[in-house]
Amino acid sequence: MKDIRGAEALKYAETNGLNYSIDERFLIRAESSMRGKPVSMNAIESLIEEEVGEPYDSTNIFPESSTFKFLLNRYGEGWIYVALEGNHPEEEEAAVLRLFRQLLNAKEPSNGGDILDLATQNPPRLRDTGFPKDADADLLFHAARRLVNLGVLESIPDPEPLPRDAEPNYGNTYFLIPTDFQLSLAGLLCQHCVTRLRATSLELHAECARRLKTALAGQLTASESSGRRRVAEKRLSSSRSAQKRLE
Repeated sequence: MKDIRGAEALKYAETNGLNYSIDERFLIRAESSMRGKPVSMNAIESLIEEEVGEPYDSTNIFPESSTFKFLLNRYGEGWIYVALEGNHPEEEEAAVLRLFRQLLNAKEPSNGGDILDLATQNPPRLRDTGFPKDADADLLFHAARRLVNLGVLESIPDPEPLPRDAEPNYGNTYFLIPTDFQLSLAGLLCQHCVTRLRATSLELHAECARRLKTALAGQLTASESSGRRRVAEKRLSSSRSAQKRLE
């Protein structure tokens, strides 16, 4: 397990366009120590509502909020964290790769996206990360970064400044899966087809190549069938014309 805590986590999250997480287990340990007896998160939520005058909502605790200031004053900053790596980082990386491969196999294929959107639309099952479930997005984001460093994924940072009508990607980063191979069209296509295609080679994902192969095979079969039908029709027409001349 790896994470960043406290003020460093706040700065890291702001700089990298991430959300920070609330370590409720830290809050429970701290409050239990203060009271000298075990307490539940429900007791802390009741305390917050009593002291702050608003219900506890872990998704709405920002530095300018009253709840944030209350937690900071009462428990220090150790409850603020950004998860970097869970107990099984290889599984997190494998989960990210599955997300992107599923994109390539979708009805409308795509090779990249926002890691938070992908994880929200099709949440992967991460096993025994050591962090609460709400840290999964950060674990997947950092797993994607590791895959970029390994050359397995590619990344495109958000432009600065961001266009007025654009939404930032999570972590200010758009991830994509690179193509699997390059296919030269030299010797495969005539000059006319190369000109119409406007390319001398194709860079393809394996999934895209398989779909292209299936589509080409289907079109080729249909074309050959149509060609045979046209030949048969012409022969029949010629035969009828010859017969009429004989008559």
